[in-house]
Amino acid sequence: MAINSVSAVNVYLIRHPRPLVEPGVCYGLLDLDVGDESLNETAAHISAALPASIDHWFTSPLQRARKLADTLTGQAEVDKRLVEHNFGDWEGRRWAEIPVPEFDLWDADFVTKRPPMGESFDELHTRVGSFLEDLRERFAGEEPGNIAVVTHSGVIRSSLCRTLGMPLHKAFSLGIGWNSMAQLRLSANRQLDQVRQLTSTDW
Repeated sequence: MAINSVSAVNVYLIRHPRPLVEPGVCYGLLDLDVGDESLNETAAHISAALPASIDHWFTSPLQRARKLADTLTGQAEVDKRLVEHNFGDWEGRRWAEIPVPEFDLWDADFVTKRPPMGESFDELHTRVGSFLEDLRERFAGEEPGNIAVVTHSGVIRSSLCRTLGMPLHKAFSLGIGWNSMAQLRLSANRQLDQVRQLTSTDW
Protein backbone atom coordinates (compact mmCIF):
# COMPACT_ATOMS: atom_id res chain seq x y z
CA MET A 1 0.00 0.00 0.00
CA ALA A 2 1.37 3.43 -0.89
CA ILE A 3 1.87 5.72 2.08
CA ASN A 4 0.97 9.41 2.09
CA SER A 5 2.30 12.48 3.84
CA VAL A 6 -0.15 12.44 6.75
CA SER A 7 -0.42 8.74 7.51
CA ALA A 8 1.11 7.51 10.74
CA VAL A 9 1.13 4.57 13.11
CA ASN A 10 1.34 4.46 16.91
CA VAL A 11 4.06 2.13 18.19
CA TYR A 12 4.03 1.03 21.84
CA LEU A 13 7.45 -0.24 22.95
CA ILE A 14 7.14 -2.41 26.05
CA ARG A 15 9.99 -3.60 28.25
CA HIS A 16 9.76 -7.09 29.74
CA PRO A 17 9.45 -7.86 33.49
CA ARG A 18 12.46 -8.25 35.76
CA PRO A 19 14.22 -11.50 34.75
CA LEU A 20 15.32 -14.29 37.06
CA VAL A 21 19.00 -13.44 37.47
CA GLU A 22 21.25 -12.48 40.35
CA PRO A 23 22.18 -8.80 40.71
CA GLY A 24 25.49 -7.85 39.15
CA VAL A 25 25.38 -10.36 36.28
CA CYS A 26 25.94 -9.11 32.74
CA TYR A 27 23.21 -10.18 30.34
CA GLY A 28 21.76 -9.06 27.08
CA LEU A 29 21.39 -11.86 24.55
CA LEU A 30 21.40 -14.37 27.42
CA ASP A 31 17.96 -16.01 27.35
CA LEU A 32 16.68 -15.51 30.90
CA ASP A 33 13.30 -16.58 32.24
CA VAL A 34 10.81 -14.52 34.26
CA GLY A 35 8.78 -15.50 37.33
CA ASP A 36 5.06 -16.21 36.98
CA GLU A 37 4.00 -13.60 39.54
CA SER A 38 6.05 -10.85 37.94
CA LEU A 39 4.83 -11.89 34.50
CA ASN A 40 1.18 -11.74 35.48
CA GLU A 41 1.52 -8.41 37.31
CA THR A 42 3.29 -6.87 34.33
CA ALA A 43 0.70 -8.20 31.89
CA ALA A 44 -2.11 -6.65 33.94
CA HIS A 45 -0.27 -3.32 34.16
CA ILE A 46 0.49 -3.19 30.43
CA SER A 47 -3.00 -4.30 29.38
CA ALA A 48 -4.49 -1.43 31.35
CA ALA A 49 -2.10 1.08 29.77
CA LEU A 50 -2.50 0.01 26.14
CA PRO A 51 -5.31 1.08 23.80
CA ALA A 52 -8.24 -1.28 23.63
CA SER A 53 -7.37 -2.24 20.06
CA ILE A 54 -3.88 -3.37 18.97
CA ASP A 55 -3.64 -4.13 15.26
CA HIS A 56 -0.38 -6.06 15.31
CA TRP A 57 2.04 -7.43 17.90
CA PHE A 58 5.78 -8.03 17.68
CA THR A 59 8.17 -9.58 20.18
CA SER A 60 11.81 -10.35 20.76
CA PRO A 61 12.45 -14.10 20.64
CA LEU A 62 14.10 -14.02 24.08
CA GLN A 63 11.78 -15.67 26.58
CA ARG A 64 11.63 -12.80 29.07
CA ALA A 65 9.94 -10.77 26.31
CA ARG A 66 8.22 -13.57 24.43
CA LYS A 67 6.45 -14.90 27.53
CA LEU A 68 4.98 -11.45 28.19
CA ALA A 69 3.83 -11.19 24.58
CA ASP A 70 2.28 -14.66 24.78
CA THR A 71 0.44 -13.66 27.95
CA LEU A 72 -0.82 -10.43 26.40
CA THR A 73 -1.85 -11.72 22.99
CA GLY A 74 -0.60 -15.14 21.88
CA GLN A 75 -0.37 -13.75 18.33
CA ALA A 76 2.88 -11.79 18.32
CA GLU A 77 5.22 -11.89 15.34
CA VAL A 78 8.75 -12.80 16.45
CA ASP A 79 11.54 -10.58 15.08
CA LYS A 80 15.21 -11.25 15.85
CA ARG A 81 16.06 -7.57 15.42
CA LEU A 82 14.30 -6.91 18.74
CA VAL A 83 16.78 -8.85 20.91
CA GLU A 84 18.78 -7.07 23.59
CA HIS A 85 22.35 -5.81 23.19
CA ASN A 86 24.73 -8.72 22.60
CA PHE A 87 27.51 -8.59 25.19
CA GLY A 88 29.37 -11.53 23.67
CA ASP A 89 31.90 -13.20 25.97
CA TRP A 90 30.65 -11.15 28.92
CA GLU A 91 27.18 -12.75 28.88
CA GLY A 92 26.44 -14.51 32.17
CA ARG A 93 29.55 -13.21 33.92
CA ARG A 94 29.52 -10.84 36.85
CA TRP A 95 30.38 -7.31 35.84
CA ALA A 96 32.99 -7.29 38.61
CA GLU A 97 34.75 -10.26 36.98
CA ILE A 98 35.16 -8.64 33.57
CA PRO A 99 38.81 -7.59 33.05
CA VAL A 100 39.12 -3.87 33.74
CA PRO A 101 41.02 -3.03 30.50
CA GLU A 102 38.32 -4.77 28.41
CA PHE A 103 35.52 -2.98 30.22
CA ASP A 104 37.20 0.43 30.16
CA LEU A 105 37.83 0.20 26.41
CA TRP A 106 34.16 -0.50 25.78
CA ASP A 107 32.85 1.94 28.38
CA ALA A 108 34.86 4.82 26.89
CA ASP A 109 33.04 4.43 23.56
CA PHE A 110 30.19 1.90 23.82
CA VAL A 111 28.63 3.36 20.68
CA THR A 112 31.34 2.00 18.36
CA LYS A 113 33.29 -0.49 20.52
CA ARG A 114 32.19 -4.11 20.96
CA PRO A 115 32.57 -6.38 23.97
CA PRO A 116 34.62 -9.41 22.85
CA MET A 117 32.45 -11.39 20.37
CA GLY A 118 29.57 -8.97 21.01
CA GLU A 119 28.08 -5.96 19.24
CA SER A 120 28.43 -2.21 19.55
CA PHE A 121 25.47 -0.01 20.39
CA ASP A 122 25.71 1.42 16.89
CA GLU A 123 25.21 -2.08 15.47
CA LEU A 124 22.17 -2.55 17.69
CA HIS A 125 20.92 0.85 16.52
CA THR A 126 21.24 -0.22 12.88
CA ARG A 127 19.09 -3.33 13.31
CA VAL A 128 16.52 -1.45 15.38
CA GLY A 129 16.36 1.24 12.70
CA SER A 130 15.74 -1.44 10.09
CA PHE A 131 12.84 -2.77 12.15
CA LEU A 132 11.28 0.69 12.60
CA GLU A 133 11.57 1.46 8.89
CA ASP A 134 9.83 -1.82 8.10
CA LEU A 135 7.01 -0.78 10.46
CA ARG A 136 6.73 2.53 8.65
CA GLU A 137 6.55 0.80 5.28
CA ARG A 138 4.05 -1.86 6.37
CA PHE A 139 1.71 0.12 8.60
CA ALA A 140 2.00 3.89 8.24
CA GLY A 141 -0.52 3.86 5.37
CA GLU A 142 -3.18 2.18 7.52
CA GLU A 143 -4.08 4.97 9.93
CA PRO A 144 -5.45 4.72 12.51
CA GLY A 145 -3.22 1.93 13.68
CA ASN A 146 -1.65 0.68 16.91
CA ILE A 147 1.38 -1.61 17.03
CA ALA A 148 2.70 -3.18 20.25
CA VAL A 149 6.32 -4.34 20.53
CA VAL A 150 7.58 -6.37 23.50
CA THR A 151 11.32 -5.94 23.73
CA HIS A 152 14.30 -4.76 25.84
CA SER A 153 15.75 -1.55 27.26
CA GLY A 154 18.52 -1.27 24.66
CA VAL A 155 16.03 -1.49 21.81
CA ILE A 156 13.76 1.10 23.44
CA ARG A 157 16.67 3.48 24.09
CA SER A 158 17.80 3.13 20.49
CA SER A 159 14.26 3.80 19.21
CA LEU A 160 13.92 6.92 21.37
CA CYS A 161 17.33 8.24 20.29
CA ARG A 162 16.38 7.73 16.66
CA THR A 163 13.02 9.46 17.01
CA LEU A 164 14.28 12.34 19.15
CA GLY A 165 17.49 12.86 17.18
CA MET A 166 19.47 12.24 20.38
CA PRO A 167 23.16 11.26 20.11
CA LEU A 168 23.69 7.59 20.92
CA HIS A 169 26.26 8.32 23.60
CA LYS A 170 23.40 9.81 25.64
CA ALA A 171 21.21 6.70 25.33
CA PHE A 172 21.78 5.57 28.91
CA SER A 173 20.52 8.89 30.24
CA LEU A 174 17.05 7.59 29.31
CA GLY A 175 15.54 5.73 32.25
CA ILE A 176 13.87 2.54 30.99
CA GLY A 177 12.86 0.45 34.01
CA TRP A 178 11.20 -2.94 34.06
CA ASN A 179 7.65 -2.87 32.64
CA SER A 180 8.21 0.53 31.04
CA MET A 181 6.38 1.63 27.91
CA ALA A 182 7.19 4.26 25.31
CA GLN A 183 4.80 5.46 22.63
CA LEU A 184 6.18 6.55 19.27
CA ARG A 185 4.23 7.95 16.35
CA LEU A 186 5.88 7.00 13.09
CA SER A 187 4.76 9.09 10.15
CA ALA A 188 5.04 8.38 6.44
CA ASN A 189 7.19 11.51 6.54
CA ARG A 190 10.01 10.62 8.96
CA GLN A 191 10.55 14.29 9.85
CA LEU A 192 7.15 14.21 11.56
CA ASP A 193 8.00 11.27 13.86
CA GLN A 194 7.26 11.91 17.53
CA VAL A 195 7.74 10.46 21.00
CA ARG A 196 4.25 10.77 22.45
CA GLN A 197 4.80 9.27 25.89
CA LEU A 198 7.38 7.50 28.07
CA THR A 199 6.10 5.73 31.16
CA SER A 200 9.13 4.39 33.06
CA THR A 201 8.57 2.05 35.98
CA ASP A 202 10.86 -0.22 37.96
CA TRP A 203 9.10 -2.83 40.06
